[in-house]
Amino acid sequence: MFISTVIPTIGRPSLDRAVHSLLLQEPERSFEVIVVNDSGRPLPAAGWQAHPAVRILEFNRRNNILGRNHGAAQAAGRYLHFLDDDDWLFPGAYEALHRAAEGSPEAVCVYGAGWVVDDSGRELARLDLGKSGNCFAELVGGSWIQLGQAMIRKDVFDRVGGFDPQFVIGEENQLFRLAAHQGDFAHTPEKIVHIRRGEDWTTSLDYTRAMELERVSRSLSLALPGAFARLMDSAETGYWYGRIFKAYLSDALRSPSGSRLRQRLDRFLHGCLATARAGGKIFGGDFWQAVRDDHVPCSHPRVLEQVPPAVQPARARS
Repeated sequence: MFISTVIPTIGRPSLDRAVHSLLLQEPERSFEVIVVNDSGRPLPAAGWQAHPAVRILEFNRRNNILGRNHGAAQAAGRYLHFLDDDDWLFPGAYEALHRAAEGSPEAVCVYGAGWVVDDSGRELARLDLGKSGNCFAELVGGSWIQLGQAMIRKDVFDRVGGFDPQFVIGEENQLFRLAAHQGDFAHTPEKIVHIRRGEDWTTSLDYTRAMELERVSRSLSLALPGAFARLMDSAETGYWYGRIFKAYLSDALRSPSGSRLRQRLDRFLHGCLATARAGGKIFGGDFWQAVRDDHVPCSHPRVLEQVPPAVQPARARS
């Protein structure tokens, strides 16, 4: 089987649109839809529930991160794809991902463009890193790929341990950083997913921990074996050398003192080494712009800046 899409849900009405967007994909691509019902009650009756490509797993109010892992464990596809129950795919999305995967069979992750849309589906802003190959520096440096944009090889997902439950927000950032450490990505410029935002959009996620967990994710990424070499191989411009320098320096300054002094020194030295490897790029404005930036151009907060205030949600979801 080519792909398994996992949708954790609490039974919101938008689930019907999400599932139908999958069932309308090209039939020649073998796929399955795994709906993980985390609502604690039966889902409202819907015609798609009888479709042979759909499976419903009951999960009884555990949370969407564990629900994704539960669905992935049951999946039969070579690739795993995860979709929120209020987002939906563009027609031809599976086919676009399939073509990109065929062109890069060794890629650990294949992704395309995500479009932020309002409640009516009007396209507001594009989210797309736009790079194939080694994307580790970009992802550690703050770029984002939304879950619905991408599919990850199931063997790679299993190898990195799936979604880490400690990341109650930003779990996709941690997953894709681990995947980028494992191997290269393949990109298609085609539209893959509608990412719904707007006045009526709501979320139960706790954003108060977002910055803290982002720091944890970045620190874990920098500690991976061979991370520095992977980062250096990924950086292609002064901007990304600047983001690498900032990542190491920030981790050095925020690491606890005492027993972890060695870690702080290691991060500081690697930050210095990154500037040495950057060479003359450190004299360019883009290097220091990267150090100053709170968010990089391809991050959800920066993309949402393009969305008109009238349709901005009260709370933005990562």
